[in-house]
Parts: sequence; structure tokens; C-alpha cells
Amino acid sequence: MSESMNVQPFQVLFDWILKEFEENQSIFGIHRSLFYTPRADSPYSSTIFGQRLATPIGPAAGPHTQLTQNIIAAWLSGARFIEL
Repeated sequence: MSESMNVQPFQVLFDWILKEFEENQSIFGIHRSLFYTPRADSPYSSTIFGQRLATPIGPAAGPHTQLTQNIIAAWLSGARFIEL
């Protein structure tokens, strides 16, 4: 799969994020209104490895989840436990 996944320079990704957010109020296709904002009284909150998690869900390890875009998209959607 390495021939189909190419590393993007940080500046390219950062510029992409800034431009898309400025123009569309979204990041990697996720609109600002859908960004997950954890609440202090969240019923999904839990503790793992001695650290509080706003939500105990997230993507499992795999080549596609290792991509920066997918890690950011998962975080914006509420993932707080990201297996790398």
C-alpha cells in the first residue's frame, strides 16, 4: 500500500486546513457545526491509563488511520482514544 499513500508536507496540510476553514467553515469536509465539543458532564467520559477521556471511542490502528488527515478528522468527530 505504500505506493498509494504519499506523505504530504506539514505546510501543505496546514494551508489546506486554513483555506478550507476560511472558505467553507470546515476541515477535511467536516463542517464546523459538526465538530465535537466535549462537556464536563458528558455521560461518555471515562478514565483509561489514569487519564480522563471525553469519549472512549476512536479509530483502531491501520494504515489508513495513520494519515494526518484521518487523525484530525477522527479528533474533530469526537475520537479521543486513537490507536496508532
